Amino acid sequence: MTEAADIALWIQHLAGSDSRQKAESGMKLYLAGVDLCMPLLSKWVGDPEFRELTLPTSPSGVETVGAGLRPAPTTSALPAHFPPSTIIVGIAVHP
Repeated sequence: MTEAADIALWIQHLAGSDSRQKAESGMKLYLAGVDLCMPLLSKWVGDPEFRELTLPTSPSGVETVGAGLRPAPTTSALPAHFPPSTIIVGIAVHP
């Protein structure tokens, strides 16, 4: 589990002038956020009813993303009404 002090430091680095450090800190924040939500997402995706309601299927009816949370296919492989699967991680900070 990521320590709160690490997260606070990464957030501070986002305001710095070093573009490499900003990018690395942003990625670390993203990965920490994904790490926090993956146990719940894995449980949800493991539920057949949830998968049926939320995950796109190919024209043959086969799921394009399975319980292992593999990356979603490219947009061109999905029906027009299904955007690719993504995980968005946000942070809230004092202005």
